[in-house]
Amino acid sequence: MNKYEKYLLRTERQLDEFRYRYATFIAQEQNKYIAWIDSLPLMVWVNYLQGVPDNNIPVLIGMICHLHCAGLVNISFHDSMHMLRRIPFDEEEWQAWCNSKTW
Repeated sequence: MNKYEKYLLRTERQLDEFRYRYATFIAQEQNKYIAWIDSLPLMVWVNYLQGVPDNNIPVLIGMICHLHCAGLVNISFHDSMHMLRRIPFDEEEWQAWCNSKTW
């Protein structure tokens, strides 16, 4: 396990505890996080931790997990946990991305 993997919210209990503890933060910031993730290019690894203070990383990763598990964003984490990428929500978005590529 790498040093950031421990912050992933893997169970319903972990998600519920995060959502309860950070309810005010989630209510105030959720739409900003969604907009930020939606602004990322599809299928491109991004170092999302760059410039984030160490003490904010658990909340950042928790928020991303919350949004993903709630179906509000579609992302994947790199094995290193230093990067993430936005992935298509559906076949239509996937096809549009594929059609935009010049292989």
